[in-house]
Amino acid sequence: MDPFRTIFQTPNCPRRIGIGQVILSLGSCFSEHMGTRLRENRFRICVNPTGILYNPLSIASAVRRLVSGTPYEANDLFEHSGAWRSLDHHSRFARPTQTEALDVINRELAAGHESILRAEWLLVTFGTAAAWFRRDVSGRVVANCHRLPSERFERRFLSVEEMVTCWQEALAELRAVNPGVAVLFTLSPVRYLRNDAHENLSSKSRLTVAIDTLLAAVPDTFYFPAYEIVMDDLRDYRFYAPDMIHPADTAVDYVWSRFRDAHLAESAETFINGFAPVLRALKHRVQDRESRGARGFAAKQLATVCELRRHFPEVDLGDVQETFERLAAEP
Repeated sequence: MDPFRTIFQTPNCPRRIGIGQVILSLGSCFSEHMGTRLRENRFRICVNPTGILYNPLSIASAVRRLVSGTPYEANDLFEHSGAWRSLDHHSRFARPTQTEALDVINRELAAGHESILRAEWLLVTFGTAAAWFRRDVSGRVVANCHRLPSERFERRFLSVEEMVTCWQEALAELRAVNPGVAVLFTLSPVRYLRNDAHENLSSKSRLTVAIDTLLAAVPDTFYFPAYEIVMDDLRDYRFYAPDMIHPADTAVDYVWSRFRDAHLAESAETFINGFAPVLRALKHRVQDRESRGARGFAAKQLATVCELRRHFPEVDLGDVQETFERLAAEP
């Protein structure tokens, strides 16, 4: 036992994530951190096809839209500050023209629709229980206000009951078309301190109770304690970014290692460990690509990739193999 830390056991999930399974990840920026690590390790994952989402109602709305696959139309967008935007999407989808915005929004919607119909896992990260609603007749929840005038929206806390009801309905729609999908909930360790610390605590508490209620009521739902690992295990500002709100890379790496232990299949772990030197090589900048050493380096990685492809045919490594074939063959 470490006398200077509170290290707790992360429950092992009875259903494990395999390297060849299809995964969809939705939610706050923490979902992108985990999704990026899964993607770079060649998992078949689609990450936030509507952009970063924070509140459970907006995330559930995205699930429904991805299930239906109904494309967005011109009247779903608006122009603000020189760009066309959607209240259902993150600002990364903003484009100078309406046509460009619709194109990128519907292209990612189509990819998310295909993913959610085939997914064996849906990873969901709740960020905050505070949500913004339109003040017009629709009264709809919005995913992003895009710095529009505040009088157009009403901000309020979601109740546990409405979060649970909304998610039960969304998961019922999802499982009507994909009955085998498992859902893994996480709570973002990012603290929302724009208003005050007490509000952040109240928000996280509501989200925790909502998740616990869903775990008890909906089969094949699981929980990974990312929030608890950062707040109770690491529990030190050296594990935070300079803004003292977002976890630092070292914290994300640690949470990723705990996630792997709790949720990845043994074969997936074997692949990740075998792929690790290749991944480092892909990030390595070769100074002299035409040198004998560079070609030997590429040939060594190529041999590892070929061996991995032989043992893990379900993993797409074609582009990686082509990269090292090209480097190894350069005169």
